Amino acid sequence: MDVITDNEQPLSNIMAIICDGLNNSGIKAEKVLTKYTDSKTNILNNMAMTSKDSDRLIVFTILEWYTDTYRNTALYAHLIVEVYDKDKNNISKFEFKEEKDLGHGKAYSTGPNAFKDIISTILNKPE
Repeated sequence: MDVITDNEQPLSNIMAIICDGLNNSGIKAEKVLTKYTDSKTNILNNMAMTSKDSDRLIVFTILEWYTDTYRNTALYAHLIVEVYDKDKNNISKFEFKEEKDLGHGKAYSTGPNAFKDIISTILNKPE
């Protein structure tokens, strides 16, 4: 089955809007786009070089993110969010997995809000 985004961009590019949201809320954030073949070490090194003044580095790993509109109109999400200090030491790890019913025939109208809800839930975790 072909998997695409509405604007035919890689999902990681779309997920990069998380930085825009953080910046809009007063938290300085810079996006570092990666490839799925990049090692965690390379990702952290690139992030550290790009964000030299940052106290924290946040790595979102998307293991699963898709909607099923053929059978039951649901959003499936499985993400791991890791927070590192400026020395690249892991200080927090949170795994999020959810299957969310978007309502029959409403994936396009409810999907964006479901995305916001999931990302808000993750970013507002106290740990």
